[in-house]
Amino acid sequence: MPCQTDRLYELLESLDSMVWDENTRFMVKQYVYEQIKDSLEILYSGSTHDIALQNFFSAMGLHNVGLLSNIEELLGSNDYANAILFNDDLATTELVEVNLKTVNDICALYERRFDEMDSVDCASLEMIAYQNPSIGGVAVYRARAILGIDVDDTQLAFRIGRIDPVVNDILINIIPNPASGRFYLSFNVKSDNLASISVSNIFSQLVIAKKEFNMLESFEIDLSGNPAGLYFANIVLPDGKEVTRKLILINEK
Repeated sequence: MPCQTDRLYELLESLDSMVWDENTRFMVKQYVYEQIKDSLEILYSGSTHDIALQNFFSAMGLHNVGLLSNIEELLGSNDYANAILFNDDLATTELVEVNLKTVNDICALYERRFDEMDSVDCASLEMIAYQNPSIGGVAVYRARAILGIDVDDTQLAFRIGRIDPVVNDILINIIPNPASGRFYLSFNVKSDNLASISVSNIFSQLVIAKKEFNMLESFEIDLSGNPAGLYFANIVLPDGKEVTRKLILINEK
């Protein structure tokens, strides 16, 4: 038990020493929280890290990490009314959270009778199922199980690996991100040169056809009406250099 306690503590410590994005940090916290929750004696192993893990576990109980875990327990006990209530109150920002909230909502809404799903909710699950789990989190596996599909994550990992926020000293900003519909693209370099953008979903289907714009003002990317999930903005700079940015679309309450 002390070895497991030390390992979990070291994993949490690595969050401060490694450059991980917030999405990955959430998944690490989620993993450690679930390990402790499944075996509470970890908190009282006699290790020098017991107090640190106890404080972490208490804090996460009030964080989306703990709240999402509680919602999954409500679903497991068929308490769909309370699952919907608590799930609706969640304020989500990271893709991992957005995905879990979406899957929870669909599970509770249909009370796990997934053969009754409408086309919109089925599309929302597909948007999650075809994400790479290293980006989309455990909800990806849940969505795949509900839909009964298998996915080769190799190609997904290759595509996501192409993302680069800085090209030739030009910083590309997209805010807000996540957003419930409209994103705004801007550059740190202002010029009247033309850039272009197109947006596709995780199935490589074009959602927004190629549009040209100058780099003087921010450019609106409107994904309103599309299913929540992960999208890719392909940006072509005036010199022909291409860069891909992730867009996280969330459901508007």
